[in-house]
Amino acid sequence: MNAQIELNSISMSKNDPKIKQFEKYDVEANIEEIDNSDNESLFKYGFTALSNPKNVRLAIEGIARISGDSSERNELLNKDENDVPKILTMIYHELFPTFFLLSKSL
Repeated sequence: MNAQIELNSISMSKNDPKIKQFEKYDVEANIEEIDNSDNESLFKYGFTALSNPKNVRLAIEGIARISGDSSERNELLNKDENDVPKILTMIYHELFPTFFLLSKSL
């Protein structure tokens, strides 16, 4: 199996520059299958991280291209012990350095 994660859009905003600290980020995620062939599946994904308390918003969208046999690709669609599709966790791990750098810059 081979995964290629494309980053198509980044959006950042900060409402109040005086607020320097917050406790955590709440992350929202979505994924949609846009194509499925014998050897490859394409998924459109989106992650939005909102600071808590609400001040900073980071949004990343793109395409995940997963190639390999259908049983491997179907395994990625199964949910993990936290009820999250494995493919979202895989994409998030690829994007985490980007989220980290962007959040530090805000």
